[in-house]
Amino acid sequence: MDRAITLDEERKRWFEEYKRTSLEMRKMYAEIDKLEYERHWYPFWMGVAIVTSLLTSLATLATLLFSIANRS
Repeated sequence: MDRAITLDEERKRWFEEYKRTSLEMRKMYAEIDKLEYERHWYPFWMGVAIVTSLLTSLATLATLLFSIANRS
């Protein structure tokens, strides 16, 4: 009976250790995924922002020039 209790305690201890290391691994992989995402997609989204800004500026300038040309 004592051996059965010991095995049960050992299983519980192993499972707790497994849960702890599993959580640490998930956190580590999440951090790696976040860094990979930032490394690959950050320049792309900065490019999108710059292009959008330039197009907006050009559209505003064209509208301004068009309205000035129509007044004359």
